[in-house]
Amino acid sequence: MKVRMFNSKRDRTVFGFTDDDTGTRLPRGLAPWLFVSSRQMVPGTRIDWFIGSDTVLAAIAHDGYYLIRSAGGLTGPISAPKD
Repeated sequence: MKVRMFNSKRDRTVFGFTDDDTGTRLPRGLAPWLFVSSRQMVPGTRIDWFIGSDTVLAAIAHDGYYLIRSAGGLTGPISAPKD
């Protein structure tokens, strides 16, 4: 699956992953979102940000996105704010 990574302009430490080209599935409470990059994710593989692709892909399938917080580097998942 092609996954896009976006950065929240409201909270620059938050990054969102989605399969949506425009980021419209990402939480509005953290919008606007700035596109950062895209990559193919294959189930069962580890990705650069200390998480496995299965976690990201499962969240995208269930919620439409996956969020992670950065503290000088991407560090861990976070909960989405209520819209």
